[in-house]
Amino acid sequence: MLYEISLLLHSYLRWLIFIAMIGCLGLAWWGVLRQRTWGKWESRFAAAFAMLASIQFVMGVLLFIVPDGIAQAALRDMGASMRVRELRFFGLEHPLQMVIAIGLVHLGWARARKAKLDRSRFRWTAGSFTVASLLILAAIPWWRPQVRPIVVSSAPPAPAAIALTGGDAERGATLFTQSIGGQPACSTCHAWDDTRIVGPGMAGIATRAAERVPGQSAADYLVNSIVNPAAFVVEGYANVMPATFGQVLDEEQIRDLVAYMLTNR
Repeated sequence: MLYEISLLLHSYLRWLIFIAMIGCLGLAWWGVLRQRTWGKWESRFAAAFAMLASIQFVMGVLLFIVPDGIAQAALRDMGASMRVRELRFFGLEHPLQMVIAIGLVHLGWARARKAKLDRSRFRWTAGSFTVASLLILAAIPWWRPQVRPIVVSSAPPAPAAIALTGGDAERGATLFTQSIGGQPACSTCHAWDDTRIVGPGMAGIATRAAERVPGQSAADYLVNSIVNPAAFVVEGYANVMPATFGQVLDEEQIRDLVAYMLTNR
């Protein structure tokens, strides 16, 4: 729950930062080019940019340290994570770029407050905020949803009902490597062979799944693993799989994924 709340706040706060960022850049460069006088609006926008960036930093730290977050999943095996785009991005690239950007925002604002000449204030904010803005734009995961639903209206589907209706393995093969609903693709953490990335490899999963939970078929086990991954965690692995796949995937998509995984014997 903490991860989902922090992710929601982190996602929506970015738009307030965009507003402050655009205002700061416009005022700063206008002041540089027109040699204007530093006024209250320049101070307000610069202060807002720095304050919002600080709040976003706190949200980012929460996302980075929450045990079931993708960043923590990446940190468990950095060697393997560096070969996976999303794990590398959220475990290293995104936090590093954002920390540098936030530092530049505060540097520009601090130097502007201390400067005695308006010309110096505009130059510091224009230079620092421009570089910071470029880093922020480069560090945003644009391939993920830019607006997240505040309330998820649909409950996770019933595993048994999904498992018994079959699915399309070819569609499942495509889904296995796709990001859906802003969540990492299955292949981000699970290799199709026995390679360990973050989660267990899929080699022989059709056979192993039938043996994991007594009285549970392979299909039911796989559905439960998608909808409620904390129900059974394989020994030697941490519970880092997002618990929201039952909400972002529809029944057909879950059936297709299960059908595809059942082909791996």
